[in-house]
Amino acid sequence: MLVEKERSEGACRAREKSAIVLICLAALVCEIFVMNYKHWESLLYRPVEGVACTSYGLEAVDGRYDIYSEEAVVEFSGIYEPVAYLAILLEPGQQAEITVAAVDEANSSYLYAPSRTVIGDVPRSQYLRLHFSGDVYRLKVIIRGMQGEVIRQGEGDSFNAVALNATVPLFFSWQRYLLLTIGLCCLYLLRPGSRCYEVRTDLTKRRHWVFMAVCIAIQLLLFGRMLQWNTSALAWPDYMEHHQQYYRLAEALLEGRVDVGEASALQTLDNPYDPSARAAAGIGYEDFKWDHAYYNGRYYVYFGIVPVLFFYLPYYALTGMHLSHVQVILILGGLLMAGCAYLLWQMVCRWFPNTPYNLYLLLTVTMGAASCLGYAVYKPDLYLVPVLSGIVCGVWGLAFWISAGREDKYCAWRLGVGSLCLALIAGCRPQMLLILAMGPVLFGRAILRERRLFSRKGMAQTLALCLPFGLVAAAIMWYNGMRFGAVWDFGASYNLTTNDMIHRGWVWGRCGLGIFSYLLQPPRISGVFPFLHDFRVETVYQGLTLSEMMVGGALWLFPVLCFGVWGLRKREIFVEQSCYRLVWVSQLSMVALAIVDTQMAGLLTRYFGDFVWMGMIGSVLVILACQDMQARTGGSSQLLRELVVIACCATLTFAFLRIFAHSEDSIQNANPVLYHQVKSLIAFWM
Repeated sequence: MLVEKERSEGACRAREKSAIVLICLAALVCEIFVMNYKHWESLLYRPVEGVACTSYGLEAVDGRYDIYSEEAVVEFSGIYEPVAYLAILLEPGQQAEITVAAVDEANSSYLYAPSRTVIGDVPRSQYLRLHFSGDVYRLKVIIRGMQGEVIRQGEGDSFNAVALNATVPLFFSWQRYLLLTIGLCCLYLLRPGSRCYEVRTDLTKRRHWVFMAVCIAIQLLLFGRMLQWNTSALAWPDYMEHHQQYYRLAEALLEGRVDVGEASALQTLDNPYDPSARAAAGIGYEDFKWDHAYYNGRYYVYFGIVPVLFFYLPYYALTGMHLSHVQVILILGGLLMAGCAYLLWQMVCRWFPNTPYNLYLLLTVTMGAASCLGYAVYKPDLYLVPVLSGIVCGVWGLAFWISAGREDKYCAWRLGVGSLCLALIAGCRPQMLLILAMGPVLFGRAILRERRLFSRKGMAQTLALCLPFGLVAAAIMWYNGMRFGAVWDFGASYNLTTNDMIHRGWVWGRCGLGIFSYLLQPPRISGVFPFLHDFRVETVYQGLTLSEMMVGGALWLFPVLCFGVWGLRKREIFVEQSCYRLVWVSQLSMVALAIVDTQMAGLLTRYFGDFVWMGMIGSVLVILACQDMQARTGGSSQLLRELVVIACCATLTFAFLRIFAHSEDSIQNANPVLYHQVKSLIAFWM
């Protein structure tokens, strides 16, 4: 019997190795022939040469073509044959908008195709696949955006910078091949019938935690590279004063102050928070500190102080230099990745011991990407730092709280660390303190029935649970009192911004718009890269509505969140009913925070980070509970595994595409070379 089992396992391993080899070969064939189909197809067409060519807006001078017009035109006539490919050969650093028009068998006048961007640093973009009907008689190429630049002249009389039916080179991409291979291998290992589901998660085993550490390291390396994509956002602290607020606060704290300067220009105004009043008084943006909190003649930083105390201040005190925002975001990103892994591991240890290791890894990666890391790549600026800091504190704090209750007696130091992390949220994003609603669920039985907390025998544990909140609350209240004379005032309403936030108030009429826009709004999808596109919020709300361009609601952009909503009516899948109540808390907190953010500030894309991670907690609990129930009862897990893999893959895909979907402060404008490189690698058929 043992011999037969070993033979069966050996055969399975052999089949898996063969499948991996086949995947590598299939990916190679796909890269060479499918992704580069233009190369092979272009070989079927004869280059068009010797036809009449006229040009407008450019002239040949000393072996080059000088473009002296904003719109230069190259026109070919007398072609009388199919034209399938057009090559626009630019020099590195050059960029142009190209519009192609043709007179063909189906059109006696020029048919204009949509404009395309051609970049000299992206060779793939320089070859356009044309789809005109039958023989082309005349073809016009309109070049915009190159006025004052030069393109090279071809040999002889040919204009080879604009070539018809040119052979497309074979662009083999190692990056695309490796990503495709890794992606297909992961899908193979995550298929419902994979033997990997038989491996239970156990980070006490060396190979499990080492592999987890390697995964986090790889994610962090990729995250660090991707944070460099939006070059405009990286440069904002160099010339925008409101992006230097944490720098100025670190300097002020070393000098024993909590303000960041005096505001003399605003002291004569009855309402300095009214932008119209500031404009009427002749106070321009250069006369006051934009997006600072103004109170009693002085400027303050209304963003949470915790990131300054943990990152900016120590670095500045030791080096005399300021730690850049992107470096802080990289550190916080690594902490979030590790925190998600630790939180899910504690859930597995306490409630779901039958969790497969590959499912654990998939959910860990998905939770980190959806929570905030995808958005961080798009805009790694000051405004993201307190949001990401709050998420990190919340994830780690909740993980330590869960881990503290595994033994018969609560672990005091774990309770204390968890409480400290959660208390620090008040110094990052105070509204995220809604996560504390999970406390009564986790500790309610220990307090009311078992009397292990808030009793004489649990005095040490009770102090560990409560004391950090008292200490942090006292410090935050002192800080608020020093700034604004009120211990509960965090200063956000004193913000000098586009509207008077002191009189913004709480208006119930905003709630519906907030819930719909943040959670339920379907995305705008098209067949053009990046396939997701942002749009303006539409409303008939009769009042001030602040909003950025939105991409869609969280339940659409991160489909894995739907498991949490579905699990609200699935009490029977949970052995431990406290888990079921945690699902309710997470989903209600997600909705509540969407409302709170709408009321306090408006509809801003970075605020997804406030609540998506809370919704992810409930979704993860539901998925793990379903898997655990089916493992205990011997039921089939195939459908569940398929749905989870599909939802996680869709979530990761949307999180990546969302990076390029934003048209405000976009990567396309900041880093067009990278944008079009990614576009050509993904949308290879365009």
